[in-house]
Amino acid sequence: MHLKERILMVILLFVFIGIGIVLAQDGSELKTIIEGSDLGDLMVTSGQGSLIFDYIRVDSLSVKAQEDDRAVLAGLSEGEEAVIHNQESINISFAFTNPKMKCDENSINRLPTGRRYKQNWYRAYNGEKMDLLRLDGLGKEGLIIPMGSVRTDNVIPANRFDPGFNGIKILGTPVGTFLRGSLGDSTVEDLQLIGEELQDNIPCEVIRGLIVDTGNTITVWLAPSLMYRPKHIEIRSSDSITKVHNTFREYTTGIWFPELIVKREYYIDKKTGGEVLYKLETLAVQSNFALNIELPNELFEVEFPMGLMVYDYRTGEEFEVK
Repeated sequence: MHLKERILMVILLFVFIGIGIVLAQDGSELKTIIEGSDLGDLMVTSGQGSLIFDYIRVDSLSVKAQEDDRAVLAGLSEGEEAVIHNQESINISFAFTNPKMKCDENSINRLPTGRRYKQNWYRAYNGEKMDLLRLDGLGKEGLIIPMGSVRTDNVIPANRFDPGFNGIKILGTPVGTFLRGSLGDSTVEDLQLIGEELQDNIPCEVIRGLIVDTGNTITVWLAPSLMYRPKHIEIRSSDSITKVHNTFREYTTGIWFPELIVKREYYIDKKTGGEVLYKLETLAVQSNFALNIELPNELFEVEFPMGLMVYDYRTGEEFEVK
């Protein structure tokens, strides 16, 4: 980190600590939270390191699971096999400096037929284009079928693999922006400060609102001592509930980042009205993860191997790497 950036971080940190005292004097609690969140949104600018993503479909034999599987199978072409995962474990190398993002994932899975499926995907988005290199090994012989593509839109699954998606932000939206009534492309209305509650013995401000596009309610638990980051998030609809719970680690004085993100998805049993755990995801940030560091531009590009045929979505043409 450059000296100027270090000085800026120190200034922001002291302002962040003092803002609660200054703004609380005017009696506007929500204003205090918004201002604190705005500063918290500025505290982490980049990061790089290893992640481990684990997924399990807990209730894989339920009626809902069968309905979901039938929907997947119905969309397949003749002779095509579906990769329906009830369990996954993926090693990830991740880097970001907005809007740039890099995500390499490596895992071994099985197809419904029992064949082993090795997935090595390398994605990099530099703010203008996204490169994707897929090295998929299928079958006992480990046949490698490389595929490459270039496109303008970023299709890295940030909602699963980006620790900042629900840890630093709220569903990918800066906390301050959310508190002003926006959530991605949606609008959040009737935002209310419900009160203060503890999450893991950490005091949190509880805020609830209505997502207009879906009619779902969203409740967030923001921790002032953690840069007003979301300690807990809940989204409720008429037939489902999503809960995200975050554990944080302090990297440098006053700079916090998620250490473990646990996401649980429930459906509402139509007969009993009870909550049934359906999916469980965890994203563990490893100890080598570093924050607020300089990342070279070339990190956010994929080096395609010589001879690979790459499809360019921008032009609709395929070219050979030479």
